[in-house]
Amino acid sequence: MNLIQIVVKEFKDTLERPQRLGKLFDYSSLKKWLRFQEIRVIARNDWKNTGNISQRNVPSYDQYIKLQKSKLEYLDLSSHEKKFRTSLRQRLSELHSQDYIKPSNRTALCLGARLGAEVAAFRDLGYFAVGVDLNPGNNNPYVMYGDFHKLEFSDNSVDVIYSNSLDHCYELKLILSEIKRLLKNDGYLIIEADPGSNEGISPDLWATMSYETVDSLKTEIETSGLILVQALPFEYPRNGTQLVFKR
Repeated sequence: MNLIQIVVKEFKDTLERPQRLGKLFDYSSLKKWLRFQEIRVIARNDWKNTGNISQRNVPSYDQYIKLQKSKLEYLDLSSHEKKFRTSLRQRLSELHSQDYIKPSNRTALCLGARLGAEVAAFRDLGYFAVGVDLNPGNNNPYVMYGDFHKLEFSDNSVDVIYSNSLDHCYELKLILSEIKRLLKNDGYLIIEADPGSNEGISPDLWATMSYETVDSLKTEIETSGLILVQALPFEYPRNGTQLVFKR
């Protein structure tokens, strides 16, 4: 949908619901509405298929950054954060009990961490943990600004890397290269993935990478040289699959 089509649709919706006019005369609401329409144009439904992985045709990398930065503005994560922290902490504890991740491995990096519930879950278990995100919000004690395509950390410096945001990547192979660079020998990558497009889940407005099935995502990650050691279902924040890889 291009900008003209969006304007026409919004005009028709306003004719059907005249009460919407009031919001248009509120300057802050109007600015937010205009920004959202720009985001919808950037996130046009135009995808390039490369085997089992598809990439959204975002006009440029700068536009990709703008798209990803905008997400926090339109989401209310207040009720989600506490429940996600508790749920993930339980899953991580089970990994420790199964000896997949040694208790002595105590540095963790969370990619695309938003407000940082995943970082908090690792810290609850005694990790030195930090997150990166293109928009961590204001005064975030868990997450710093960072682009997971180019991470400002030393080689072989992290025991565990976690992400549930690979569907927001611009170039998967580049991220996987960065992950391998940062992970220590015998380090672990934990990916929590939604079902794929052939499994009933469509990409959301901010998603820039799509995979047909979780298995096809697993295969793509394995091409980087990481070895899958476990795949288990989880239920929160959505039904998905936790993939654990070893370097």
